[in-house]
Amino acid sequence: STVCLSIPPPPPTSPASDRENCQGQDKPPGPVRSASQKLLRALWPYDKESFCRERWHGKVLTVLRAPLRLALTLTVVVILPADSPAARDDQWNYFLILINIMLAPVFASLVLDLFFHKIGDILLAGVVSASVGVVLLIVVAVATNHRKAPSWQAVFSFLGFLLAVVWIYLIANEVVNILSALGVVLELNGAFLGLIILAGGNSVCDLVANFLVARSGKPDMGFAACYGSPLLNVLIGVGLSATIAVFRDGSPYKLVFTTQLKVASAALLCGVVFVLSYVLISTFTCGWRVGRLMGSILIAYYAVVLTTECILEFS
Repeated sequence: STVCLSIPPPPPTSPASDRENCQGQDKPPGPVRSASQKLLRALWPYDKESFCRERWHGKVLTVLRAPLRLALTLTVVVILPADSPAARDDQWNYFLILINIMLAPVFASLVLDLFFHKIGDILLAGVVSASVGVVLLIVVAVATNHRKAPSWQAVFSFLGFLLAVVWIYLIANEVVNILSALGVVLELNGAFLGLIILAGGNSVCDLVANFLVARSGKPDMGFAACYGSPLLNVLIGVGLSATIAVFRDGSPYKLVFTTQLKVASAALLCGVVFVLSYVLISTFTCGWRVGRLMGSILIAYYAVVLTTECILEFS
């Protein structure tokens, strides 16, 4: 006799069960031993397990930022510390380092607007940057191997820092161009946009960092950073940019000192004098203790300055 076994069909899957199965795949990937596999994994725009766990808007954002991530991966040298948990087998990505070294001079010359400068009919800067990239590629390929990072790998970390500065310069230029276009469309003064929008964007990171440092039990460090960061921006940022503009244009940089800049300069000077006086007074009365009164006064003072700037712009 024949025995018939009936096998029930598998139950239909739902998005929730698919998500659970996807989460069950969250396993640490095995070690990658091939240099070509390291290169492909570094250039791949997303991690499979992370992409599977994300919601739909996270997946869309991952796809949109894939080109930018690829450009950053190809142009910025990243050397992870040997004792870092994230390093694992990816500390020394041989082929990716070679690509970074070759593209670094070309990328820097393009961002600094030097690549297309001609001497006669020859793109001298472009040829020189491409030649330097090829020479560096050959030197690094001969002096290193794909099995182990060299003892002088700190040089690549320093190069990665310089390339990150080039990226910051590129993004800052684009932000300034967007603000300039916004000022033309809305008929707003460039000084006003710089004092309100650009200054706010630049200071948000400092605000969060100083606040967290102060809350972590180091208020003196956070208080000093409030003045150290603007000091760096004024002395190095303005000084370096003005020096580059003088060398590029061959003439002194002409600063249009508008009413908004005059008010902002006077407000900054008065604010610094007030803080200095308050701290000196608190030295003898409260023993270097700064209470909420000072913070409330400074916040109100900043609100008054912003209101004054808006009135001057729209009046």
